[in-house]
Amino acid sequence: MSLEKLMHLSCFGHTGLKTFYAPTFPPLNALKAFEAAARHLSFTKAADELFVTQAAVSHQIKALEDFLSMKLFLRRNRTLLLTEEGQATF
Repeated sequence: MSLEKLMHLSCFGHTGLKTFYAPTFPPLNALKAFEAAARHLSFTKAADELFVTQAAVSHQIKALEDFLSMKLFLRRNRTLLLTEEGQATF
């Protein structure tokens, strides 16, 4: 099958025009929280910088991890470390 035919089928299918959806992006506040937390390796310092609570940063990070389906931080006692995925994202 030709490339043109494959492209036509992927766009129009067998029964007509398909609905296309715009790509979804992570929430901007979650990205801001991640960047600050990754830079400081601290949710508390990130919260101070962003003028929000530590709990708000934690919720934003959790939402971003859920959105990306990956853990970005290792939380050990009172230490925060980036995972390999978190380092690649940062």
